Amino acid sequence: IHRKRIESIFGNIKYNLGYRHLLLKGKAKATAEWQLICLTQNIKKIHGTKYSHLFLIKRARKEGEKLKN
Repeated sequence: IHRKRIESIFGNIKYNLGYRHLLLKGKAKATAEWQLICLTQNIKKIHGTKYSHLFLIKRARKEGEKLKN
């Protein structure tokens, strides 16, 4: 179960965010670059979770309007 979740995170970083390889050289710089990539992934995840309820409310309202008409 954990393997599938981890692979999906790397897949998202690679394909959706477009990071195929690290651009900086050296252990310290590559580590810093990877941490920024992970930070971006986590911020996007938090943002999606925080505002997902607004999307669901908006969709429910639209469906309610369709039922009334």
